[in-house]
Amino acid sequence: MFEQSAHSWQILHCGDANWLAIDHSHTTYGRVIGLFHETVGDSDSHAIVASSFADALKRLLRHKTAYWLDDSFQPLGWLQSSIQPGMAGC
Repeated sequence: MFEQSAHSWQILHCGDANWLAIDHSHTTYGRVIGLFHETVGDSDSHAIVASSFADALKRLLRHKTAYWLDDSFQPLGWLQSSIQPGMAGC
């Protein structure tokens, strides 16, 4: 499934109204972020889980699970939200 909001392409539905998305805003283009339906639109609420789509695929293959949901996962950073509530497709 693939949906688009104003600043991200949602690429992986986690089955619980949460998504992985590729950010396409002009300053952070291409980073993969976690979109959690409870926090869409909250400033600094989107963890950067991979530096690119290829990096996300490598990490998924290496971990064989939703690695970004693991308690030990350390985000690469936090994306200042440019996503407006109701635009995430959740």
